[in-house]
Amino acid sequence: MYTLQINYSGGSHKVYNGIDKIEYQTFLENVKISGEEILNHRFTLGHDINLFSRNQKILIPRQGIVGILVSKEGF
Repeated sequence: MYTLQINYSGGSHKVYNGIDKIEYQTFLENVKISGEEILNHRFTLGHDINLFSRNQKILIPRQGIVGILVSKEGF
């Protein structure tokens, strides 16, 4: 499981723990990543992101996202 830190314009951020799958739709494809792919994936900003953990699905709207950090250990 992975921890994601979503960074927003203006300097704020949100941290999401226990993520095991991520999906987002670009103009060309539906991107689905899991496992070690999460740690090594080069995210394309400007798209809504769906985060999945064992117990929930979280929709992250694309507005204001300026960066995504991923960790296996947490922040």
